[in-house]
Amino acid sequence: MDVATGDCHAGPDITTLQTREEIEGEITRYLAYVAALRTHLNTFTPISVLPPEVLCEVFLHVAGVGKHDISSSPTPYRWISVSHVCKHWRAVALNCPVLWGNVTVTPQVEWMTELLERSKSAPLYVSMTILRFSVPYFNREEEEASTIMVFSHLARMRSLSITAARALTVRFGDLLTGPAPCLESLTIRYTNNFSSRPDEFDCIHELLHRPENSRLRRLDLHSVALSWSKTSLPHLTHLTVTGKPQRDEAHVNVETLLGAVARMGLLEELVLEKALSVAAGGSVPAASTPASLPRLQSLRVVDSVPNCIYLLDYVATPSLSRLSVHVSGDIRGLRSQLFAAIAAKTSSLGTLLSLLLTHQPSSLCSVRMRAFSKCLDYDALKRSTDSPDQYPPELEVSFAYLHIDILTSHVCSLFPFRDIRCLFVAGQSVAVPEITWHTLFKSTRKVTQLTVMGCTCDDGFPYALLHRHRNKKKKGTNPTYQYVLPRLRLLTLADCYLGEHGDYYDLYLEKDYDEVRLVDSLLDCFIERYEYGAEIEKLRILSPVNATEEEIEWLREVVRIVEWDGVINYDEPDSDDMHDSQFSDLDDDDDDDDSELELSDEEAYW
Repeated sequence: MDVATGDCHAGPDITTLQTREEIEGEITRYLAYVAALRTHLNTFTPISVLPPEVLCEVFLHVAGVGKHDISSSPTPYRWISVSHVCKHWRAVALNCPVLWGNVTVTPQVEWMTELLERSKSAPLYVSMTILRFSVPYFNREEEEASTIMVFSHLARMRSLSITAARALTVRFGDLLTGPAPCLESLTIRYTNNFSSRPDEFDCIHELLHRPENSRLRRLDLHSVALSWSKTSLPHLTHLTVTGKPQRDEAHVNVETLLGAVARMGLLEELVLEKALSVAAGGSVPAASTPASLPRLQSLRVVDSVPNCIYLLDYVATPSLSRLSVHVSGDIRGLRSQLFAAIAAKTSSLGTLLSLLLTHQPSSLCSVRMRAFSKCLDYDALKRSTDSPDQYPPELEVSFAYLHIDILTSHVCSLFPFRDIRCLFVAGQSVAVPEITWHTLFKSTRKVTQLTVMGCTCDDGFPYALLHRHRNKKKKGTNPTYQYVLPRLRLLTLADCYLGEHGDYYDLYLEKDYDEVRLVDSLLDCFIERYEYGAEIEKLRILSPVNATEEEIEWLREVVRIVEWDGVINYDEPDSDDMHDSQFSDLDDDDDDDDSELELSDEEAYW
């Protein structure tokens, strides 16, 4: 039976088939014919007309080939099921060596052998996890055999990521000392909380400094005690160094690290998170020679106040376009010096158009500030919270145990906020004083959109919006006054308390006329600004708390455009807050995560 020639017939009379073998033979013949028909039918689907080159690009995207760190994927080989859709796709995948370059090391020697054969001579992106204990059903010899096989191709590796939950053995270290002329990215995560041997990371130092390995551009070290005084990596463009509180031996003296960084003139991104030793006496060390990083575009520092000041003061960054500073500990005594050091780095960030200020008095991170070069509305800001890479902030600063009043009184005059168009203030059901709002408004006079999130019913922003300042008086004329935020046209209230905190059933009792209601101050604000020519034309109300529909209607009577999402939330019994602000999330780096890396067998290897 031939599909191509149309040799199709009804077949013999079933009654003539007398033996089991004859019947099974006919079944096999017809099943093969059906399979051939299905294969031919697939050629009429639109996706089948894709050239193999385009189909390979689709596979490469699904497989994530080329990422500098693939260790975060719990199922690195799940993409293979996509290539099993049809024989054509399978053939295209098998004939694309680059597609098999992502190698997550497993104890299965046969699978590792197959992957390396399919990748042929293509670059390898290798990731492996060294668990604290051996994987069940596999003995240590099988793990070592698989590892040795993969690392025998060290010369082909373009990216290498190692996560170690136990000490690196001398035997494993020997695998890293060979030449790696193609290596461009190296990530070492050391999650073992126990003290390391003095020479445990000598293999990493040797790998970094082999003359053949000069193509290395990205280096990520997490709790790795590298000898920075002997480190010279002039070709690096990206450096990340992080530490853990219980791994003191991995912490490096700030002057020593700065000396190593000063020899990285091509550096474009620098991330330092809890990697520095605590300065003696809490004072800022004095650097003998400042480090110049003319190409540095992104700087992120998470550390103590003295170390943050030191790095900001003694690293010259004329091309800096993104700055992130997270300060831990009490800043009293060094407050002015810290704010001045941060402000000095903002001159190259460009024009900032959106500002998000988050305050959480009950949390470790009390105040957090993010500024963007784009004009973001409320919906875009929510997307940036869910997907930080979509709208990364040009400036991000957070302080522990700092009140919002202190922040605004210092930074508003120092930071480049004069061109802010979109202002967001998010709280955790805590009232912001009127004077704080007034200070903030004075430094952001070009704001056209104001968004307040999670405020209380006695918040001071409606009163602050009624502040007026006196214009320059011309000779022979009467003085004139102008409201703060004269260009403000849109006010958005999200998750705000229109009524006082209380159990939900209290809302159905007779109203207490002495109760503070946010709507009262809002009505006064809208009416007065309208009468004096500073109208706020549009009001958006999203998920108000302890509000009434009658209050929404009152606002409709005095505001030109009122948009309400139709939702009203109420306090749950025995709760202090309706919910935390969705914009008050903390960086994982701001919390001390001392937990061990615990992966299931499937997560670690498949």
